Amino acid sequence: MPTMIAARLHAYGQPMTLDRIEVPEPRQIDFSVRSRRTTRKPAHDAVIETC
Repeated sequence: MPTMIAARLHAYGQPMTLDRIEVPEPRQIDFSVRSRRTTRKPAHDAVIETC
């Protein structure tokens, strides 16, 4: 099964971690969003550096 990297919060008050997880099967209530432009916040750097 294909995998993806997901930012996940495992415990309140702890930093988010990047985990490799299996790509979930879409459900009837799920939908896709295509983004052409994004921005990065400086606070996200701390999450990325821990990987």
